[in-house]
Amino acid sequence: MDAVGRLFLNRRSAALLFLGFSSGLPNTTLTSTFNFWLTDAGCTESQIGLLSFAALPYSAKFLWAPLVDNRRPPWPRGWGRRRAWILAMQAALTAVLAIAAFAGPWGRVDAATSTDARGIDATMLVWMLVGVGTLMAFLSATQDISVDAHRADVSTDETRAACASMSVSGYRLAAAGVGAGAIYLAKRLGSSAAMGLTALLMLFCTAGTLIAPDPPEDRAPRRSFGEAVIAPLRSLASRLGHRAWLVAVFVILFKLPDTLPLAMVQPFLLRHMGYDSDDVATLRTAVGLGLSIVGAIVGAAIVPRLGMRRSLLLFGALQALSTGAFAVLALARIPADPGGGLSHWLAPPTLALLATVIVEYFCA
Repeated sequence: MDAVGRLFLNRRSAALLFLGFSSGLPNTTLTSTFNFWLTDAGCTESQIGLLSFAALPYSAKFLWAPLVDNRRPPWPRGWGRRRAWILAMQAALTAVLAIAAFAGPWGRVDAATSTDARGIDATMLVWMLVGVGTLMAFLSATQDISVDAHRADVSTDETRAACASMSVSGYRLAAAGVGAGAIYLAKRLGSSAAMGLTALLMLFCTAGTLIAPDPPEDRAPRRSFGEAVIAPLRSLASRLGHRAWLVAVFVILFKLPDTLPLAMVQPFLLRHMGYDSDDVATLRTAVGLGLSIVGAIVGAAIVPRLGMRRSLLLFGALQALSTGAFAVLALARIPADPGGGLSHWLAPPTLALLATVIVEYFCA
């Protein structure tokens, strides 16, 4: 028990939990909240699919990662470059989320005219969200670069799995809490109020940056482009040889099956399976919050025992299982139960959704 306390009950772990949440919040807003808005507004699947373009900065962040790793932003002064970049991006993300809140309300699209209550064309509405989402994804990806680097700097060989566990727990808490919570609140308070509360949560995440320790390497002298980019790549290529290409392909493909279906999860559950958004939000919040933490802790306990290679094989299989759960739900074709009360929650359709959520959050 003392060993567990030393690993998890400290300032570093608390900061990593906050920073993981800060990384997950904008990503979840883009892939879940915006997705729900368009689904609820009556946009077509092809229009909703355009949101996938907004997530491209997450895949391309390696292009400006050397700049972030090697330069310090002009604000705030006197901080290490990791924390300075994180705080600057958190402030910018808070502003973007606040702008998105004031730009609402996002009304329902009329099927006959393909416009919302303000007369905005549905396709234009989608591209507006794609524009906001792309900016959000760029800022979020830049934050992720420094969050990942900070975690690597403050962790040791003994604490690496625990640090990753805290960061993933924070990320999954955001995925479950913010994603489902924003949907639940949007139905009752409106999308603008839900987005405003999301902006406040982003502002609250700065607490993690304030308490995060500055590792000694964070204040190291600025390196040249060759030292920061070329030398590490050359070292990696010399150590791996021809296997470097296999590693690159593995990194690209590892999360691909889990990422590609994200844009279609909301339309699939709400339109094609007929589930109520409250049911989806309730199960993803109540079940997802707890299982996200349990899954991350179990993963942290498994890695030291199995080693990194076997753990990756196991986790990759479980990740595929989490995606496959939605395929099983689709093949089962159990019609959603529109009733209420205890019988509704014990009905086969709701239990099938519950099983899917359990597999999704625990395995992923």
